[in-house]
Amino acid sequence: MNSPDNTTKIFKDCIENARDFNPLDKSVEEDELFKWEDPLPIKAELLPVEPFSFELMPDVLSDFVVDCSERMQCPPDYIAVSILVMVGGIIGTGCGIKPKEYDDWVVIPNLWGGIIGDPSTLKTPAINEVFSSFSDVEKKAMEVYQKALKEWNDKDKITKMKREVLESTVKTKIKKDQISDEEAYQFYTTNNSTTEAEKPSCVRYRTNDGTIEKFMIFFLLILVD
Repeated sequence: MNSPDNTTKIFKDCIENARDFNPLDKSVEEDELFKWEDPLPIKAELLPVEPFSFELMPDVLSDFVVDCSERMQCPPDYIAVSILVMVGGIIGTGCGIKPKEYDDWVVIPNLWGGIIGDPSTLKTPAINEVFSSFSDVEKKAMEVYQKALKEWNDKDKITKMKREVLESTVKTKIKKDQISDEEAYQFYTTNNSTTEAEKPSCVRYRTNDGTIEKFMIFFLLILVD
């Protein structure tokens, strides 16, 4: 392998040779100006990985990891990483621990996980197997959201109708000079008892291939809720 000093010298020589190089001069061979060294071999050696220890998993989850990994014939690491990240996402900020006795530092189960393995070693099927149970939670959340959205739409229509009727009444009184500006204001504010309800939002537990802008919308919804 070339040392930094040697590499710098080669780079400077290439620059100097490039200044003197004339592409129209056929008497100079290109090989004489640019002499490449033999490429070095690329080594893809990986350090040995310790076998997965089921003692690292909570008892309530270890049986699931064993069952899935044996049925799918995939490394248990794939299942374990996926389910820990999924459970941490479900808990969110609803639970935390204070590892220091005299400190207010709180740790929440905000986990990041990644699966590393050779191609065709069932990485994606392992993730899908774990998150298949998660789909039921998302389905129920969507059903609750759709029901709340329909109710909101119906109430919103009624609210708009009431406001239109009130505005029409005030306009009629103003046209007929039956009411002054101050009286119109008092009449409108007194009878405008309709309030717009906040539009419901669906509880989101995960997203795929999201943009930064879309993530910010999700985070704001979580903070509001």
